[in-house]
Parts: sequence; structure tokens; C-alpha cells
Amino acid sequence: MVAPEVPYVTSEPVGTIVVDTPARFLYLVLEGGRALRYGIGVGKSEATVFRGTATIGRKAQWPRWTPTQSMIKREPDRYGPYAGGMEGGPTNPLGPRALSLQEWQ
Repeated sequence: MVAPEVPYVTSEPVGTIVVDTPARFLYLVLEGGRALRYGIGVGKSEATVFRGTATIGRKAQWPRWTPTQSMIKREPDRYGPYAGGMEGGPTNPLGPRALSLQEWQ
């Protein structure tokens, strides 16, 4: 499925990725006030309230996923079996692609 091209007025330069965590969309800024819009999943961590500028610290296809210690503590029966990580694949919560953001200082 191809991401829809949508109107998107921003002062960000073409090629910038804008993540709207509350709306759960990622926008790739194009020319002429347009962007490609992708639906995204957002973890239940500080990522849901992040505001600011970041760089992409890691990109991965079929990434390995490991629950956080707080996830394991909160739901040990659900997440404990994956404390050592889960290989990428169709049942992995991250899906086929993942971007990890690294906050700029």
C-alpha cells in the first residue's frame, strides 16, 4: 500500500520526517505544501509525550524487540517471556519496520 499524499503546510524543509505522536501519523515533507502520511504505532513510554527535534538513531527492517523493564514489571506474565528479546517477524510488536528517535541536545 502506498502512503497517501496529503496537504501539509510546514516550515520544515523537504525531506524532513515529522512525527505527530498524539495523532499517530508520520509525515514525509514534500514540495508545494504536501507530504506523504503514514500511520504509526507509538509505545506507552515517554515517546507518547515527546516534543522537540530528534534525529533517527536507528532504522531497522524486521527489528528485534525487547520489552522495557517497566513493561515487564507492570505485566510480568505478558512481557516476562520476552525479557531476552523477540526476533523480528510477523508476530513482533514493532512490525516490519522501525525507527528509533534520538533526542537532540
